[in-house]
Amino acid sequence: MDGRTRIWAQLVTDFERLEFCKGLQENMSNFEQRITGFDETCSRLLLEIENERDRVQQYMDKLDDKTREVERLTMVLHDAEDEKERERDRQQVLVARLRASVCSINCGFDAALIGRVA
Repeated sequence: MDGRTRIWAQLVTDFERLEFCKGLQENMSNFEQRITGFDETCSRLLLEIENERDRVQQYMDKLDDKTREVERLTMVLHDAEDEKERERDRQQVLVARLRASVCSINCGFDAALIGRVA
């Protein structure tokens, strides 16, 4: 091979390498674009996760508030039931006293009638 042939052979090899490098550059560019897209997607998803976490925390706070309100109302209801039970007991005592009083009046009245008849 003479010098010119060697130069042309070298140029062909260099052009083949250049084409290969261009292909690698295109692949790298595509990878960089995909990575940029993934980064943007990850950032958006992280923001959505943070927003969802905030919403969940708000719901949990509301649930805690409602739970405390239910507990408070349950205590109020138990207190009202206890008061109702005490009032019922008091009424039963009053009814028992009234019956005893009526009975003693009737017994005394019956004795007086029997005494007059006899």
